[in-house]
Amino acid sequence: SLSLKDNHLLILPVSFGQLTNLTSLSLRGNQLITELHEFIGKLTNLTSLDLGDTYLTELPKSFGQLTNLTSLNLEDNQLTGLPESFGQLTNLTSLDLGDTHLTELPESFGQLTNLSSLNLHNNHLTEPPEFIGKLTNLTSLTLSGNHLTQEKHESIKRLLPNCKIWF
Repeated sequence: SLSLKDNHLLILPVSFGQLTNLTSLSLRGNQLITELHEFIGKLTNLTSLDLGDTYLTELPKSFGQLTNLTSLNLEDNQLTGLPESFGQLTNLTSLDLGDTHLTELPESFGQLTNLSSLNLHNNHLTEPPEFIGKLTNLTSLTLSGNHLTQEKHESIKRLLPNCKIWF
């Protein structure tokens, strides 16, 4: 487990990719990190990753190699999209994408069928993702602060009848 939160890190050294036995990593609050390098995908034993409040603008394609992740926090970043490889994170049970400026989610997101908690508050979503009904293990979904109409709310409720949803 490694916590480097609330520092003033500008960049992570390439040697960081050698921490292959690391299971938990927090870089929260390093507001000067704007991008992660491809070496992040080498940290394949990570089960928990907190990148909240780091000003990330994009995730590398290698991010999908973090297939052991069960908990991922990307809240309060500047992401406008996620790589298609994001759908490879099939062990995720908890995902926080609140305040990330997302306008849509990749189609591969529908493969995250183990998700039980998903936070998408304060993004720029205007349509519910087509795959939302595939996320049948969701028990908690936060969509407040998006641009979804009441009609969209009702369709999401029908698709996820066993989920507590916050609009």
